[in-house]
Amino acid sequence: MGGRKILSVLLLGALLCGALIYHLFVIPSIVWRSLFVVLCLVCVAQRGSEHQLSALEKALLVFLGVNFLYYGIALSNMTATSMSAIGSITMALLSMSAFAFLSNHGEISSSMLTVAFVVLLVGSVEFFYHMRSSLLLEGIFDEDDGLTNNASVAFVVLLPWLFLIKNRWIALGGFLVCLFHIVYGAKRGDIVASVIPVMLFIYSFARTQKGWWRKLLFVMAIVTVLGLGIWQFFQEDEYLQERLMDTIEGNSSGRDTIFRNAWECWYYADDAQFWLGHGFLSTISLIGKAAHNDWLEVLVDYGLLGVMVYGAIFYFFVRCIRREHNFSYRMVLLASLSIWILKSLYSMAYLEPLWAMMLAPTGIVLGRKNAS
Repeated sequence: MGGRKILSVLLLGALLCGALIYHLFVIPSIVWRSLFVVLCLVCVAQRGSEHQLSALEKALLVFLGVNFLYYGIALSNMTATSMSAIGSITMALLSMSAFAFLSNHGEISSSMLTVAFVVLLVGSVEFFYHMRSSLLLEGIFDEDDGLTNNASVAFVVLLPWLFLIKNRWIALGGFLVCLFHIVYGAKRGDIVASVIPVMLFIYSFARTQKGWWRKLLFVMAIVTVLGLGIWQFFQEDEYLQERLMDTIEGNSSGRDTIFRNAWECWYYADDAQFWLGHGFLSTISLIGKAAHNDWLEVLVDYGLLGVMVYGAIFYFFVRCIRREHNFSYRMVLLASLSIWILKSLYSMAYLEPLWAMMLAPTGIVLGRKNAS
């Protein structure tokens, strides 16, 4: 086994242990995540030396640099929260280039990618039920009343992987497992974020069927089965009904107040803070919690210039999609971008360590594109 192959196995192992199953080991999660970051830095440095970094990757690295700059300035007020946040951001934003490097050198074969997806899927299932058990044991929720399991995001970020799995039955099985746990998690934001990737997967799966009537029949069958299954699940889950009714009635779990306070912190700031922001994770000290919206978080923390840097990531993401002609690769990029955009509006995307799992297949696509 060559050096790069060992590197790819270690990278995937560190991702699995650092993002999903860290609670199964005596070794703290910070060790696994630090290992993942170090391995990513090795890959990114080599990819940079080969002059292979795409504009999208450079935009991510520049935004990562902005985060580190402000984190360095705030070191005098360093807290466990800020240390955890910069670790999560680093893990999330380095993933794409690391996997692009390995993919470019042919170290992530189709069979290895399938095995990695299955392992990550199993890890996500274990993580989901571990989180559910933890919430129930802590008495935060009563099982009879239902609970919102934030671990459902692990299945949302796995959706872009589905388009790279050549065995369509493994892909379909993974799709159903992901969809079930996203709905079962009852987290409204994750359900919304999964809608476009789910539609893209159904379309791409139907596209492989021969004959227009088979395509139509397949789409009708899978939509009917999924619809009936979700409806039956919905009817039996009173908590999910309550959550969706809250959404219809405009209950945003206090986000409207959080958004308004965050906006006012930026809009009524002085000129320097208007353009450059208040500092790393300043929303916590200013409004008592994170903004739960990437754009407002960046606006308050890094000002209008920070938003421009963050927006550049999406500009180059769209440009990659427009230039991509391979169908499966385009689906990966579309799924990843749609999830990121939707999550950025009502939650935290780049602050989520599991984001590294979603940007991995995007990196694989960029690497293969460079190699072709």
